[in-house]
Amino acid sequence: MALPNPISITAIAGLKENPLNYESHRKMVQEHNQLISALGPGTAVRPLDFSITGFGTGATISSVDGTFKRGKLTVTCGTAGISANPKIVLTFPSGLYNSAPFAQVVRNGGTGTIGFTYTESVNNLTINMVGTPGASQTFTLQWAVRE
Repeated sequence: MALPNPISITAIAGLKENPLNYESHRKMVQEHNQLISALGPGTAVRPLDFSITGFGTGATISSVDGTFKRGKLTVTCGTAGISANPKIVLTFPSGLYNSAPFAQVVRNGGTGTIGFTYTESVNNLTINMVGTPGASQTFTLQWAVRE
């Protein structure tokens, strides 16, 4: 289902003749446009938008799909040099969020068994694995982020 187009303020410019009516409609248009923006899919995310540390030599990011607002990825650990508590950082485009957004992250696949925590800031979403993963283990994660 396609989202409706935002309503232009100029589309209701004729309401200026009645200031009370105009202000009421202006606020409705503003709220409508904010809702359309919030529900929109957003900018597509790419593997280059992520950084991973501590997953070892040869670690990879794959199966990246979605947007900065919601998406998924798989991290595969390397074969050597894996450290405790590795992390994944999704860096948001400048100006995407005006304040720290609210995020939800879930693990929905992979062979690894360690848990994770996450923190969000105006600039990024950081996922901290808790423990030391094994060589070649995979972690598939999904996220949803809203301001």
